[in-house]
Amino acid sequence: MNYFTIGMAGHIDHGKTTLTKALTNQDTDRLKEEKERNISIEPGFARLETDDSIEVSIIDVPGHERFIRQMIAGVSGIDMVILVIAADEGVMPQTKEHVHILELLGTEVGMIAFTKSDGLDEEMQELLTVDVQDQLEGTFAQEAPVYFVDSLTKTGIDELKEAAVNKLKAMPARRSAGPFRLPVDQSFSVKGQGTVVRGTVQNGTASVGDVLHLLPHKKEVRIRQMQVHHEKRETVHSGQRAAINLGGIDYSDIHRGDVLVSGDFPITKTIDTVLFPVPLFKTPLKQRAPVKLHTGTSEVYGKIVFFDRNELTHDEQGPVFCQVRLDEAVVCDRNDRFILRRPTPMETIGGGAVIDPSAETHRFGKQTVEELERRYEGTPEERLQDFVQERHFVLVKEASQALSLPLADVEAAAENLPRAGEFLTTKNSLDEAEELALMLIRRYQKMNPLRRGKPFAELLQELPYEKEASEALAGMMIEREAVRRRGAWIHESGWEPHFPKEWRKRMEQVEADILESGLEPPVFEESTANAGLPEEWSRELRMWMLAAEALELDEKHLISRTAFEEGMSRLQEHTADGFSLQEAKEHLGLTRKYLVPLLELADKEGWTARKDKDRIWR
Repeated sequence: MNYFTIGMAGHIDHGKTTLTKALTNQDTDRLKEEKERNISIEPGFARLETDDSIEVSIIDVPGHERFIRQMIAGVSGIDMVILVIAADEGVMPQTKEHVHILELLGTEVGMIAFTKSDGLDEEMQELLTVDVQDQLEGTFAQEAPVYFVDSLTKTGIDELKEAAVNKLKAMPARRSAGPFRLPVDQSFSVKGQGTVVRGTVQNGTASVGDVLHLLPHKKEVRIRQMQVHHEKRETVHSGQRAAINLGGIDYSDIHRGDVLVSGDFPITKTIDTVLFPVPLFKTPLKQRAPVKLHTGTSEVYGKIVFFDRNELTHDEQGPVFCQVRLDEAVVCDRNDRFILRRPTPMETIGGGAVIDPSAETHRFGKQTVEELERRYEGTPEERLQDFVQERHFVLVKEASQALSLPLADVEAAAENLPRAGEFLTTKNSLDEAEELALMLIRRYQKMNPLRRGKPFAELLQELPYEKEASEALAGMMIEREAVRRRGAWIHESGWEPHFPKEWRKRMEQVEADILESGLEPPVFEESTANAGLPEEWSRELRMWMLAAEALELDEKHLISRTAFEEGMSRLQEHTADGFSLQEAKEHLGLTRKYLVPLLELADKEGWTARKDKDRIWR
């Protein structure tokens, strides 16, 4: 099933709520003040009954200019609008402002419903149609189909409903892939149930039992139960109007503008944007002037920063590439739509799309504008290329979230990008990363020529990427045989541990002393001191010999691995299943100084095992 939302917009007293009731048999004015004053103050919601192929919600948004913020919160995320115009008044100022706001929020599909039109003749209907097309010229509403209805007599209601449903059926379904996101527009408590929030699912799906995060507060909550139009649901989908009962939080800690999510979304106070002004404001907007930004259900104060001008006038059509610096953090993503209004006097400046939700400060000048323009107009391939180049190694899922692109679109855009394991990268990034990894390995090898290579864990820690990305890079280099890995060590292909040139003869002397002394080796430190080997290189030589040709007899002595194994073999030939300390002494001819640690080493190496005072062969 596909899920859609229709917005009911228009001037105050033009009959939006009455038309909604005629279409749905539900009164969306629920507040006492709304009943008393006969106006909508908060967005109202109702279900439009259809067949089983689609599920449709109607949002009835306030028409009074004082409630424009509630109107913006209500229509963010709708799929189609029914623009309501009273036949006895025609297009009014609020009608035009609503159309501009809807267009700036990305609404492309609409219908026009002339209410209070019972008894209008064809000539008057034609005049009204021409007038609305003239007054809304240049907007999506200019080409919208026009219907004449009367909500009290129900004239034209069935035709309007059928046309709206057919138009929705012809539209593509919303994306349900990707992380769940629901901007909250209401929060309250239900006795016996606890905290409940309401909103329209902007993207993704969520199910009972899911753990979500409330942003920007970063609080973890769990879904206890959900309803869609007062019916319990186990899962809610993109496009549905949902009420969600949450555990783990009090309703007073949730406010309009908060966002429920299942994934990572930017929490930001600095946003790069493309702004399209509307011819509604009168006073020029100065550089760094105070503004109010509406996105999703958020409403936040801030200031506007231009990069190519010092003021904006109403006769400019845009696009204007600029930045909004907010007083409080909001949750938004690339391509999210927004509306910009002036706090005093209250008027709509324009709106547009987010280019970078986590922007940095930029210099004033043409170069900044050109860069923002390029990032705004770039193809998915270009945007992905820039994103990956900036971060070096990126997972497809990460790119999908950051660029607000479906996973399939990211995969398609990444067709010509190289990969390191599951990570997308670029040729430049990959070359740079490989060069850095090789430099770190070579530097370590030069400083530690006796070691088997650089510790692999140390390399991962020194590379300036996520651990998983660094592992993927190393795996790619190993596969191409640029480097080799030996257990916990990694080194260049063809590289072998070796004595440093300046100390080679002295190390060879110590090595010969140990290897040629058989089962009675000299004290290691005395041997290195006699050879004139510095303490730091003495430690390196000890590690090198233990890695290959020697064993640690005790703290002071190293013993040749070959001599040890030959001694054990000789002892085994002259004993049966086991032997005593005295028998070992007789066959090996060693004093207790060497014999006791030698037999303990035999236990450690798995040749023998202690049994009372004797030993048995394993």
